[in-house]
Amino acid sequence: MPKQTPKVGLKESFLKDVEKAFDTLEKAGQKVTVQAIHDKTGGSMNKVCLAVRIVRERRETKRREAESVPDMPAEVREAFEAAWVQTYRVADASAADARMRIPTHPIRCSDDI
Repeated sequence: MPKQTPKVGLKESFLKDVEKAFDTLEKAGQKVTVQAIHDKTGGSMNKVCLAVRIVRERRETKRREAESVPDMPAEVREAFEAAWVQTYRVADASAADARMRIPTHPIRCSDDI
């Protein structure tokens, strides 16, 4: 018996046909609509509409997974933290030197300005 998607009763083979229709339409530069998919796959509009929704959700999930950034390995995190600590210390020392050069006595303006 053909594999069916859970809860909806659509055959996986039909979803693959819908996926192929998606690809064909996109490669042709055509808009992917339920009607355009229906024209390529046949079947009832209800079935096609549901299949299009499932295929779009799968594609979106794949896209998100492809774009997701994996967790940073501990070794890399430690290296970045060590670099950050060193960078901060150098910047803080430079700022401390600059603060030492700031005059501590108030600057007085002459009255004739």
